[in-house]
Amino acid sequence: MIPSRVVDLGLKALGRFGGATMFEIIEKRKLGISFVRAIGYHSVSNSGLPGFRRQLAWLAMGYTCMDETDFSLYLEGKIRLSKPGLIISFDDGLADNYRNAVPALEGAGLKGWFFVPSGLVGLSDSDARVFCAAGALGLPLSADGRLVMNWKELRELKARGHVIGCHTRSHMRLRSGIGTERLGVEIRGSRKYLESGLDAEVRSFAWVGGESDTYSPEAFMEISDAGFTNAFTTLSAPFLPGDDPLVIHRTILDPDLDFGVFRMKMLGLSDIAHRKVRLRAFQTIDN
Repeated sequence: MIPSRVVDLGLKALGRFGGATMFEIIEKRKLGISFVRAIGYHSVSNSGLPGFRRQLAWLAMGYTCMDETDFSLYLEGKIRLSKPGLIISFDDGLADNYRNAVPALEGAGLKGWFFVPSGLVGLSDSDARVFCAAGALGLPLSADGRLVMNWKELRELKARGHVIGCHTRSHMRLRSGIGTERLGVEIRGSRKYLESGLDAEVRSFAWVGGESDTYSPEAFMEISDAGFTNAFTTLSAPFLPGDDPLVIHRTILDPDLDFGVFRMKMLGLSDIAHRKVRLRAFQTIDN
């Protein structure tokens, strides 16, 4: 696989010399407007806000933002899109999502899907650092305040029309060999814990990690059996009518991305970069 730094440098050069426009034309001709693009962020720091707002303004012009209800209606064929659909998600339950991402989203008329490791909710900063070290969860290098969201904030986001989803219990990569009991804790148990804290149903799940071996057949079955209706990877591909909502591939972005790189990723180059891993991961599940 080509190193990500080399890919980003190439994308930046293409974006500055009109590459994004070229790929936009190709993408529209290939997919039309009936697809949904799911994207994922992690931290949105104070310093990243200007870039994040610029990205959201571009997204708001070119896509139809969806919440869980909208996406369900799309799956049922009950709504027709005038622009491609868009799911904007955030992993890890970081407090800067509440402080920074949510006001920016709402200012642009958009909704977010927030995937939370249930064991992290409401921890003190010192306990959160221990939790994150154990779960290989990267924290912002320079926190602008409290590190993780609490139950009050999550319930408020839910009440304001945003989506709260499950990101395992302990931010665990769900590789084969974990065992049935632990899978139950990380998936089914995590869902129940979130539902208890939110006093609301949790229907969506996001896998941890992007390596092909983190998507195990055992975990896929547990996610399905636990009653989730949507499940998200980080393996970047458009979601088309007829696709399985338990296999939604997200394009992972960052507020600090060069804007040309951001556009190229949105227009399909991340799909190409992840193709081999995507096929390898889900060939294993299918078998």
